[in-house]
Amino acid sequence: MDMSTDATAATRRAMAAGGLALLLGACAQVSGDARGVVIEHAANQVGAADLQAADHCARHGRKAVRVKTGPAETSVLLLRKRTSTYRCVPG
Repeated sequence: MDMSTDATAATRRAMAAGGLALLLGACAQVSGDARGVVIEHAANQVGAADLQAADHCARHGRKAVRVKTGPAETSVLLLRKRTSTYRCVPG
């Protein structure tokens, strides 16, 4: 197996794991720090994303405020997903 085949297989495994997480209603943190967090979640699971953002911001002694939820998109496994952006504010 060459390096490109290994990378392709790893990418496919990561995409499958992400799709499975969305199928099960889980959220996947895309990026985050003390200022805020971006969370990818099932289109109908904004509440679960709110909870994950609240937990993330609480670890920094802050409160999560949702500033944007993107439109529903179809993922690789034909599941509907959204990306929500949160700001961590003093609170």
